[in-house]
Amino acid sequence: MVVRRSAIKSKRSKERRGHRLKTKIIFCFIIIIFVLGGISWITHNERILINDIQIEGIETIEVKEIIELAEEHLSGKYFWLFPKKNTFIFPKEKLEINLLDKYKQIKNIAIKRDGFNILKVTILEREPFALWCDSEMIVEEKKEEIGNCYFVDYEGYIYATAPYFFDNIYFELYGEPFFDNDENLEKIEEKREDLDNTEEESSLGDFNKKEYIGRHFLPPEEFVRTMQFVSSLEKIELSAHSLIIDSSDMYKLTLVGGGVLRFLPSLDYHRSINDLTTAYKKKFSEDSDLLPEDLEYIDIRFENKILFKFKD
Repeated sequence: MVVRRSAIKSKRSKERRGHRLKTKIIFCFIIIIFVLGGISWITHNERILINDIQIEGIETIEVKEIIELAEEHLSGKYFWLFPKKNTFIFPKEKLEINLLDKYKQIKNIAIKRDGFNILKVTILEREPFALWCDSEMIVEEKKEEIGNCYFVDYEGYIYATAPYFFDNIYFELYGEPFFDNDENLEKIEEKREDLDNTEEESSLGDFNKKEYIGRHFLPPEEFVRTMQFVSSLEKIELSAHSLIIDSSDMYKLTLVGGGVLRFLPSLDYHRSINDLTTAYKKKFSEDSDLLPEDLEYIDIRFENKILFKFKD
């Protein structure tokens, strides 16, 4: 009998503990609901909701498009409770990332609150420095062979499609662009192998446009360094209007006065400029009958040697 009573007591004790645990869980659940409900109610206060979006700095993008994208990110709620347009919890980083991903012409974005109700989006757009075309170099006799052209900024970043300008408004770039990873290049090659007819080739053109935008013509550091070299040439009246990179990775600058300057990206550009300046001034001194327009090419690929070749 004693054993039986002990067992009954133990069973009742467990039931009471279980009942108390359930009561605590229900109580905690109710508290959590009240807390979340209170926070949700506070976050819906009109005084701390964004109701105006102001866009600054854009030139080539429609203000309406940016506002619509921002409003899309501010619509809805987190966990069906907290409004995304609350000034303290709006999805700032996600909006920045999506704007940069959708509009490659945007270089920098600053998103800040102005008070509790205004969201300011300040955009810095990329400026066109050069033009890259996915065809061979354009000459006057082959206007019909112009391929797709793109604007390139000062860091060699390809960011938007562009028309071709025959009056050399922009410095021109030709050659296969640099890819940040091999996967993107493999996609293009696979697509090219799969397409055979004219309609499909048009599809490939659209594919290339999409894949090229957002890439670099050259690695940024190399592009900036090369353009500084090109700019330095103007000091010795060797202005260039285009850069061509051929399959052997040889760089060719098409000179405004005629002819081509051949060089390699591995050169010590500072030393090359000094050597070229000395050789150029000597070659075209006042006592010389040679003229810059008679140049076929200048080759500076070899150490301590500058080669000049003139047209026959």
